[in-house]
Amino acid sequence: MKIYGYVDFIYELINIADIVITKCGASTIMEILNLKKVPVVNDYIWEQEKGNVEYLISNQLGIYEPQIKNLPKAVRNLLEDVKLYSSYKENISKEKIQNGVAEVATYIIDTTN
Repeated sequence: MKIYGYVDFIYELINIADIVITKCGASTIMEILNLKKVPVVNDYIWEQEKGNVEYLISNQLGIYEPQIKNLPKAVRNLLEDVKLYSSYKENISKEKIQNGVAEVATYIIDTTN
């Protein structure tokens, strides 16, 4: 495990991770899920990001553990329980989250011509 503060290479870090401990910002969560990683959320901005946590929990795409002292146990459970980890990975894959940059760019080009 390695802990980082602010970095400008988050995409690379998420790519090499199996599990990402994070707060539940929409962009970060979608990037984590798009890269098929399991998020462990320990915080969110009330109301603004509450729906993101609810989305993760209701679709069983990640774990919400608000107690920092319980984070090691949550991560250990994911790493030691192959069935649990695999179920999250499978649920994430079923969501079919993808980067839509190409589609948006094509749409913009097609509608401006």
